Amino acid sequence: MLVFAEDAVDEIYEVLRTTFRGHRNLASAYRFLAALLHRSELVARTTYVERLPEWIGRVRDPKDAALFACASTSRADSMVSGDRDVLVLRGKVPIKVLRTRDLLALIGES
Repeated sequence: MLVFAEDAVDEIYEVLRTTFRGHRNLASAYRFLAALLHRSELVARTTYVERLPEWIGRVRDPKDAALFACASTSRADSMVSGDRDVLVLRGKVPIKVLRTRDLLALIGES
C-alpha cells in the first residue's frame, strides 16, 4: 500500500509546479499524481505528530521530519523522495529511502 503524509501532499504539488513550470507534460503529471493519491492512503498528521520530535533532530530540513515520522508510524517498507535533504539519509536511517526514479523502475518491472 502506498501512503502519503498529510504534510507532504501540498509540497509535492508545489515541487511539480515550480520544477516543471512550462513543461509540456505538466498537466499529465498533475493527473498522474491525482490518480496516485486517489489509490493511496493519506496518513493524517495526527497519526504521526507524536513521532515528529524524534526525527526533527535527525534531518537537515525540519519539514522532512514529517515524512520520516509518517513512514515509521505507518511501518512503511520504504519511502520515496527526490529531495536531497532526504536522500542524504539513505543507509543512515532504519527506513529504506528510494529515489523517485528507483520507484518508477520498480513499477516498470511489475
